[in-house]
Amino acid sequence: MIHLIEEKLKLGNYNSNTPMYDDYASSIYSDIIKGSFQEFNNILPSNYYDFKIDITTVFSNLKSQDVKTNVEISTPINNLSSIMELTDDIRLLFNNNPEHFLTFMKIFLLQKIHLLTVISLQSKKLTYTKTDVLNFLENKIQFSQTAIANEWDIDNDTLSRWFLAFYGENVFEGRKRINLSEYLKIFSDFFIIENDEKRETLEYMIPEDQLDFYNSVAIKGKTYSKKDIIEECFNPDENPSPRQYAEAKKILSSKFNYYSELNKFPPSIAFKLIDELKKYI
Repeated sequence: MIHLIEEKLKLGNYNSNTPMYDDYASSIYSDIIKGSFQEFNNILPSNYYDFKIDITTVFSNLKSQDVKTNVEISTPINNLSSIMELTDDIRLLFNNNPEHFLTFMKIFLLQKIHLLTVISLQSKKLTYTKTDVLNFLENKIQFSQTAIANEWDIDNDTLSRWFLAFYGENVFEGRKRINLSEYLKIFSDFFIIENDEKRETLEYMIPEDQLDFYNSVAIKGKTYSKKDIIEECFNPDENPSPRQYAEAKKILSSKFNYYSELNKFPPSIAFKLIDELKKYI
């Protein structure tokens, strides 16, 4: 996604030291620290210009501290592209180091300000609400069905069958491109377990006690095999017998007509099968 944003918004073309850029960034910074970052008001500078000085110090300290890693820390405050490229490296640097949370938070805030500033410059108006940003990116960032299938390590035919299993039809049949909002809905529908959906706002909120589960799902590749589904119904120290595997497959085939046609399942469908199978095991 980072590379798509860089490509579509041409992030590297914007220099954050220009007067117009500073004007937009200053307004956005003021709004953010009064809104989503208001809990950090007492530790963040009150204005964007002081924040730029503060973040320069942050990166200088990182360079002096970074003696045991291979991560190259520079001072990427002149354009958003370089900041976004370093984000994963910086996250690795702070992994298992809670004392660095404030530093990482400031870098995340810097990235957010720059992204919103570039979008504001391109749209020629201040753009910082979630809805405005998504509307701006809606048709700029699009996905092919092949790209989505590759992300999940499946083929196009399997993706089509997922659509049939989840929606009752392939709602994207014949479509060459899928817009950003459609992609986000597909990802949420396939990745978030039904019981964890925040239905009253039509958004998705992962419960805190489920964070480890979703992290493990993401790491394992986000898909489940028939064997994975069956084994989820047993205790970790149990080894299902061939007879139990056969019986489980028979039950699932009788309950879900798409079961026999798929070899990989997204988490939301997999756990629907698991919940049903647990009734019989």
